[in-house]
Amino acid sequence: FDNCPASGGNALGSCYFLWVTFDKDGVETSFSVEQPWGVWSAFGDAALITTSLGAQAVDADPVAAARFGIPDGFSTFNATLTANLRQYIQFSAFEGQSSRRGFAALNSNLSPGGSRWFEGADETVDHPTSSIRVGSVAGVDSIWSPIHHTDYIPDDGAVTTYTTSGHMQCFGYMHGGVGRQADVRFTWNGGTVSEVRDLTHHVDVPFKTDVQASYGFVGDNNSDGVISWSDFDYITNVAFNLQALGFCQPARLVGATGQFSSTPVIMNVSTDGNTTDAAVNRTPPTTGRGFGLYVNGHRFIFELSAGRVPPAGTEWTLRSHHGIVGASNDESSTPRAYSFSQTQRSPIIPGLNVRFTVDSVIHNVESTGESLELVHTVPDPYYISNARLEPVRLSFVNLPPRAIIRIYSVSGVLVQVLEHNRPDFGGDAVWNVRTRTDRAVASGVYFYHIETPEGLEKVGRFTIVNASGVVTGGDLTR
Repeated sequence: FDNCPASGGNALGSCYFLWVTFDKDGVETSFSVEQPWGVWSAFGDAALITTSLGAQAVDADPVAAARFGIPDGFSTFNATLTANLRQYIQFSAFEGQSSRRGFAALNSNLSPGGSRWFEGADETVDHPTSSIRVGSVAGVDSIWSPIHHTDYIPDDGAVTTYTTSGHMQCFGYMHGGVGRQADVRFTWNGGTVSEVRDLTHHVDVPFKTDVQASYGFVGDNNSDGVISWSDFDYITNVAFNLQALGFCQPARLVGATGQFSSTPVIMNVSTDGNTTDAAVNRTPPTTGRGFGLYVNGHRFIFELSAGRVPPAGTEWTLRSHHGIVGASNDESSTPRAYSFSQTQRSPIIPGLNVRFTVDSVIHNVESTGESLELVHTVPDPYYISNARLEPVRLSFVNLPPRAIIRIYSVSGVLVQVLEHNRPDFGGDAVWNVRTRTDRAVASGVYFYHIETPEGLEKVGRFTIVNASGVVTGGDLTR
C-alpha cells in the first residue's frame, strides 16, 4: 500500500494495491487495482467495500469448440474476481478504536478482546487480554501491545487511558488493514525463528523489511536506547504514510529509513504507553529486557524472564480476529458476559490459493441423458395475442450448463439456433420466437433438437398459436 491523498474520508490517505494473477496455459497475467480502504464509517457494524481485481478471458472448451464450430481464440466469457473489504476498525490489529475506546455503547473503559499469545493447542489464560495483557507464554514476564485508548489504573486509582493514544493510534489508521483472522504459529530455533505459519489458511507468513502482511523484529530505530511503541513508526513505509496525518508528529519521521530484522534485537524495552520518543517528549522508561515484534498489522513488545529467547523447538501462537469483543461494563480486571460481533475476513493472505471441487450434481451441473429428459418449453402451447404490444418470449428450461438448441418447422426447415452457455448453472434459455432472419413465426408445431458438448441429444416438440395476425416469415409449419 502507499500514500493516497485523493482518497478522502476515513481512508485517511491510505490506498491499498490489490492484485491477482491468472495462470493460463503456463502464461501468467496479472491485474492490480488501487483501492482506498476506509477505516470506519461508524463505531457499529462496519461497512463493506467491494472492488474488482480484474477479469480474465476464458476460452471455450476445445472439445465443445470443435463440435460446435467455435473459432480459435473465441472467448466465451470473462472470469472476474472481486475483493470484499470490511472497514478495518473492527480488526483486532486496530481494536483500540472499537473494543477499548470509552464509548458507552461499546462497554466503556473495558478491554475484553483482541489478539493474544499462547502455547500448546489452545489458550489457557483466563481473561487473556484484560488491561494491557495480551496472552501468556513461558519465559516471558509480559507481552504488551501498544493499543491506543487501553484502560489502566494509575497510582491515583482513577481509570484512564494512555496520554499518547492520539499518536499511538496513527499506526493502526494506516496499517490495521493488513490484519487477518488467524492463528499464526512462531517456531523458535535458537536465537531466531525457523518458521512462521498461518495455521488457519495453511500458508507461511513471509518476512519483510517493512510493514506488510508479514512479520519482522523491530530495533531501536530512534536511537534512544530502548525499544518502545514509537520505534515502529520509523519503519520506512510507516513513516512515509504517517506524514499524511497531521496529528501524528510527522516532523520526526521525515526521511526515516528503519527496517525490520529477521532475528530479534535483544535490549532494553519499555511497555510504557504514556511517553513518546526523545525527539518529542522524553525517553520511555525501561521496564524490562526483551524485543519488539511486528506481525500482520500488530505491534508487540516482549519482556523476557531471563533476557534471552526461548530454546529451539518452542512454539508460540498468536490468535487474532475480525470483529468486536464486548463484555460487562464494570471496569473490572475480570470482565464477564462476553459477546462477539463477527465481521468478514480480510482477503490479504499472501500465498493463499483457493481451490474447490464439486462432489455432487447441483442444478444439472453435469449433462446426462437423465437430465436432458427434464428439458421442456414454457409455456406449451405458446399463445401470441398481440406481438406488437407484448414481449414475445418462449423459454427452454432445465437445461445443462452448455447446449446448442436448434429449432425446426414440421417440414424440417431450420428456424433458429440458440447457443446456451451458463457456467453459473443457469438452466433457462429464452427464444424471442423469431427466425434467423428476424421474422415472426407462424402458428404450428415446431421441433427442437438439443445437443450438449458431451454428445448427448434430445428431440422434443412444442406448439405456437399466433393469434396476433403478424406473420412476416411465411408459413413455416410446412
